[in-house]
Amino acid sequence: MKRLNLFLILLALASCAWAQTKARYTERLDSIVVYEYWMPSFENLITCKNYLKSEFSYNAKGQVEQILCYKRWEDDESGWFLTDKHEYFYDEQGRDTLRVVFLREDGQWELSQKRYNTYDNHGRRVQERTMSYKDGKESSQSRWDYVYNEEGKQVSAAQYKEKQGVWQQTMAVHDEYDAKGNHVKEVYEYLNVPSAEKGTTIMRYDEEGRLTAEIDSIYNALMGGREWQRKDFSYVGRQLSVMKDVVTTIDHDMVHQRMDESLFDLQGNLLQKRSYRQIDEVLQHTSSESYFYDLNREGSSIMGYEFVPEILGSISKGLGFEEEGIFHHKLMMTSQFWHLDEEEDDEGEDMKAETRLYYTILEKV
Repeated sequence: MKRLNLFLILLALASCAWAQTKARYTERLDSIVVYEYWMPSFENLITCKNYLKSEFSYNAKGQVEQILCYKRWEDDESGWFLTDKHEYFYDEQGRDTLRVVFLREDGQWELSQKRYNTYDNHGRRVQERTMSYKDGKESSQSRWDYVYNEEGKQVSAAQYKEKQGVWQQTMAVHDEYDAKGNHVKEVYEYLNVPSAEKGTTIMRYDEEGRLTAEIDSIYNALMGGREWQRKDFSYVGRQLSVMKDVVTTIDHDMVHQRMDESLFDLQGNLLQKRSYRQIDEVLQHTSSESYFYDLNREGSSIMGYEFVPEILGSISKGLGFEEEGIFHHKLMMTSQFWHLDEEEDDEGEDMKAETRLYYTILEKV
């Protein structure tokens, strides 16, 4: 998927962390700007240059209250124009309870989505319900229900979709843990006929309790194919240093493979992600993403910083390090480059992108 679409999709899915006291922050994240340059490989075709921007506003407690999203074509003198708006609401404990998404249509805000989070007495999220709208009317509704054990670990999750007033289950997830509390197995299945997909994920750990491998076997009955995904983790001390993610697909006796390799610095920051895919039976480098930091600034001291992994589409989910994150220090910019082979179905294209983050230093309180 192109970076443009990925950015917008993940922005719509962004969620808030727990509330923090205002005295904790020394800086505030004001905006994130993405510049994209896309050049077709054929002559006489117009190159595409555009910008995407998200602007943050906060409430008195330092929680993100609103994100405004803009777009601008580089050669368009009319400047930025609004595309969507995201509003966030919290309970007295600072938990994210409601996110509302609006799209900009003909100069007016049109309601697109509402997402509600419900928590139990222990502060655990037990339900996420999403309502989608079209032309001002509700068009669809779905929800996730979560169940926990006595230790507070999630043991199952179920997805439902509402159809003609009746809730139908569409996905089931079951989790298992070992005696040390390590998450060792996850079994999931899509229950709706069009997907007919199910899989099992096995997690392995070393003697020090570090996640060393995550092996996923997926079967799609409708496509008649099977896919294996394996993630291997390497460390320097307790700190993750390299993650390799290899996906192998068997479809009609044809074997296809792709790989992502993520590198981390000694402080735990994601430094680079390199992607490879199989071309002529050989894995070839197709894209790179590099990340640049101010190592004198801790990310936890920046208001709104919890949104950075979500908006940038980071690989934090699935790493087993969701609570710690992968941008420990102040991220300043990212640089991306993609090259797709001309012989592939993509018809050949190069694409570059640069993301810059803008901050404001706050007065001491």
